[in-house]
Amino acid sequence: MDQECIILHQQTTPPTTEHSHAHSIPGIMKALYTMFVVALLVVTPLGSASVAAQDFNDAVQGYVWANEPSLGNYTPDPAYSYNSSGGAVEIDSPFMGTYSVTFFGLGPVAESGDVQVTAFSDDGPAHCNIIGWVSAGPDLLIDLLCYDPAGALVDTRYDVLFISTAGGISGLAYAWANNAGSASYTPNSLYSYNGGGGSITATRSGVGQYTMTFDGIAGPSGGHYQVSAYGGGSEFCIVVGWGPKTVSISCFDAAGTPVDVQYTVLYVETTSTVDGLGYAWADDESSASYSPDAFYAYNSEGGGITATRTSAGVYSMTFSDLGGASIGGHVHVSAFFTATVFCTTVGWNPGAPDFVVRIRCYDDMGVLVDSQYDVLVVWPERMAVAIEPGAELPNTLELHAAYPNPFNPSTTLRYDIAESGNVRIRIYDTLGREVAELINEQQAAGSHEISFDAEGLATGVYVARMEAGGEVRAQRLTLIR
Repeated sequence: MDQECIILHQQTTPPTTEHSHAHSIPGIMKALYTMFVVALLVVTPLGSASVAAQDFNDAVQGYVWANEPSLGNYTPDPAYSYNSSGGAVEIDSPFMGTYSVTFFGLGPVAESGDVQVTAFSDDGPAHCNIIGWVSAGPDLLIDLLCYDPAGALVDTRYDVLFISTAGGISGLAYAWANNAGSASYTPNSLYSYNGGGGSITATRSGVGQYTMTFDGIAGPSGGHYQVSAYGGGSEFCIVVGWGPKTVSISCFDAAGTPVDVQYTVLYVETTSTVDGLGYAWADDESSASYSPDAFYAYNSEGGGITATRTSAGVYSMTFSDLGGASIGGHVHVSAFFTATVFCTTVGWNPGAPDFVVRIRCYDDMGVLVDSQYDVLVVWPERMAVAIEPGAELPNTLELHAAYPNPFNPSTTLRYDIAESGNVRIRIYDTLGREVAELINEQQAAGSHEISFDAEGLATGVYVARMEAGGEVRAQRLTLIR
């Protein structure tokens, strides 16, 4: 289609303040912990904050599948979470449909980058939007709202991706369109990046009608776009076409009427081999099974890509050989259409050898409807998801998120060490008092795990502190009786 595509993504209203990405929902539950961790830890610097990234996965700072929408506070499934700092990921939900995601240790890159959100709505149609992201001491906080098709706040699962780069990635561009009513402007430079080296320009041609131009973006393929609405209401946006350097976007209110709204846009293209990456434009909404247009598709493992349709609005996309030795990975999807349609993820199976994504598409009334769509798979840790005899050893120190968390009375801590040496893991209460020492001994390089039994301890917040190789990692644990 003349090197141009059309997509669509579900989103909502603009923020009520100018861009500082300040939270409209403050992370009150984090205040005590933030003060404690600043005093307790020596946080190792993030390489991505000072070293130029070399490929797309270097820009992936964090992602999460929020799998417990109605819990007030919890640690999401660690198999589907990633934090480049090695810290934990935590989610708070003070009200229905209102969420705050914390990536511990990502504070140094919080005041930059791009956020994308996709509803995971196997319980029914929903869509989510971004209302801000900000640093809170050493941590990154992202605030979100999720709505049903009628525009009411609703609890739902969702996927969140945070991208930020210091530069050096030619197949990447992003921007936060922070002035919904302006005819033409340059988006805020802190939250914009153009791997083509050119300028970035946002324009408005009419109510809810936008174009984002990334000068210099013209690679060997059609690339891939994702868009998310930014604001506090129930509007949503769709991508209605893109060319070598521009993407066109339309935004609507819940009734399907064009409306001005801020948004974030992400562009991905493969200019070199990148492991753990796949994307495709599903360009035939009515076929039972077909191969998507290769110009707009990529599979880092070189396998085929197959799109299938089960019934109206019910689809799957299979990336052959992109599966891994364990579960994991992350997915975003946007509808690709010229009408008010939104698509959601409803599950994915990354087990070897293939990575299969399940998708549903709805009209603005929440009825399943056939639509083209665009899907993105991200998995920067794909080659390190399992350490088996003869497999490559980890090259960094990592303390993975405890699971379960919150817990009662025990939880398991998984961790990786790059070199043999002494490993010490201690548990502290919020006053900084040591309440347990889990291990203090020599261990071989590789992946390990240890249990923490909190029998005898009171309900509350605790911190696990790990020391190895002259570095420190920590995460928050919540004991609930």
